[in-house]
Amino acid sequence: MTLAEAFDTLERYYLTIYDYNQDSNCEGFSVDTQLTKQRLEKIVDNRFVDAEDIEFLKELLEYEDLGEKVEEAITYIIENS
Repeated sequence: MTLAEAFDTLERYYLTIYDYNQDSNCEGFSVDTQLTKQRLEKIVDNRFVDAEDIEFLKELLEYEDLGEKVEEAITYIIENS
């Protein structure tokens, strides 16, 4: 896996998981989900991670069931950035 492939995988995860529109006026709106979405958007748009992004990705790995491929991509990004 290359870094570009890892970011592509993370972007597909972002687009798949957060494809639906979350409106703050909707009953199911989640502030946590919205903040996660915004942070992932920043990471996939910039294709770069700083120290804070790495900590965010580590927490995401720890608390979310992301699937094997996405977890592998995030681990690769963390280790190679």
